Amino acid sequence: MLSAFTAERTTMTATEIAAVIEVSVPTAHRIAKALEGNGYLARHGAGKAYGPGPQILRLARLMSETRVNGHQGALLAALRDRFDETVSLHIRVGDRRVCIAEEVSRQGIRVTSGVGETYPLTAGAAGKAILAQLPADEVHRIVDLPASDAWGLPRTELLEEIELTRRRGWATSTGETVPGALAVAVPLPLSGDGPPSALNLVGPRDRMDPDTVDKALAALREAARS
Repeated sequence: MLSAFTAERTTMTATEIAAVIEVSVPTAHRIAKALEGNGYLARHGAGKAYGPGPQILRLARLMSETRVNGHQGALLAALRDRFDETVSLHIRVGDRRVCIAEEVSRQGIRVTSGVGETYPLTAGAAGKAILAQLPADEVHRIVDLPASDAWGLPRTELLEEIELTRRRGWATSTGETVPGALAVAVPLPLSGDGPPSALNLVGPRDRMDPDTVDKALAALREAARS
């Protein structure tokens, strides 16, 4: 059933799944719920459609199948080489974000996300950059999920940060997912029905001075446009 999801079709309802695998709608719903419970599918939008879940990308990492195209990979590497900090690409999967590509800093002390690792959308610069691309009602639904305050900022402050990110086109975070780390992120332009994504640069806070952050943001925004 998972093979029915493609780059062109990333979400399907239980009715659509039933037609693809030729079973009844109740049976398709039970199968989808079981896969959702194990992380292989995730609910999208208002909750009626299913898409690939975080476990799919974990499997992709283990099987070395997760790839970005050559241009994207070159951009990540160029940004890493320029700032010597870790640069990564994150996408929304359900109500979380997943790191799907990363160029790690070569410095002895560095911060990494980890390809295939998942994080709450409610914490970190990349999470804010992704949430800023979503409709307000969807943002509030995600922010109000149970335990969403486990990582990141208090609800009111987080909503203010998301709105600020939407207006200015970039996000920052300090110690929200990794203590002592400072990250900057920019949203990537939406393409077709693909998931919202963000380009993220992160390093130890003592190296991420205001001048470095300003230069990194300018470079990330230029990379996002290209």
